[in-house]
Amino acid sequence: MSQILESEPNADSCTAILMKQLSHLSAKGGDIDLGAWLQYYAFDVIGEVTFAKKFGFLEEGRDLDGMIAAIAAGEEMVDEEEQGVDQLSKFRTRKSKSQKIGTRELVSNLSSNVFAGSDTTAIALRSTVYYLCRNPDKYQKMMQELDSADKR
Repeated sequence: MSQILESEPNADSCTAILMKQLSHLSAKGGDIDLGAWLQYYAFDVIGEVTFAKKFGFLEEGRDLDGMIAAIAAGEEMVDEEEQGVDQLSKFRTRKSKSQKIGTRELVSNLSSNVFAGSDTTAIALRSTVYYLCRNPDKYQKMMQELDSADKR
């Protein structure tokens, strides 16, 4: 649970961008592909958690050309000297403590984290939004619980 709590500021910064973008789009009117936006959100959060850097999907509001291929290829996403609570920094620390980790293992683990993490996160978010929209009574109960927890 502590890793989730450590990552909360990363998710919060992505949530702020998502809310800003959705507010801007709703003010313009028209349709919003919430599924696509939740996918962008998931990728940017996973990017923050894994590499300490957003991929930029939320800021750009689109799937950036070549970004997924760059992630799969394992291109460097942060400076060598940068330290943090992201997964890449943790792998580097592990390597520096004589627990050898090869480049192939590093790329494999980080790529799996990005792809699996972003897909499962986006699916969970889409399902949650869908079922809350379909069950207004559950939405109201959730909001009451969140409001109550926020007051503590």
